[in-house]
Amino acid sequence: MKIEIKEIKSVSDGSHTGKIVAVEYRTEPYQYTDYVIEFTENDSTYKLKAGFPTNLCKGSKHAIFLEQFGMDLVVGTQVDPESFTVGKEITFLTMTEGNFANIVAKSVKPK
Repeated sequence: MKIEIKEIKSVSDGSHTGKIVAVEYRTEPYQYTDYVIEFTENDSTYKLKAGFPTNLCKGSKHAIFLEQFGMDLVVGTQVDPESFTVGKEITFLTMTEGNFANIVAKSVKPK
């Protein structure tokens, strides 16, 4: 497989608005749910991820995130985060680590 080398795109630190466009799940090394967030800055469109441990229990970071969007979490039931969050407009903070911007997961909130 050949991989294209691209220029680094910088995102300013601070507050942004965007939209959740997808939800991805990973299992290595732990089970995580990543919310793909798309936003525009300086005429460029970016996609970054905010991740949470997939585990859902009252008071967990992931549960608090979903409850902010109005999801009712009832013990013993199952939920589909993708159908509930994709398309939602949000606000969030970014911080640069090294050359790359990261979303501060706790800062993601409905707009």
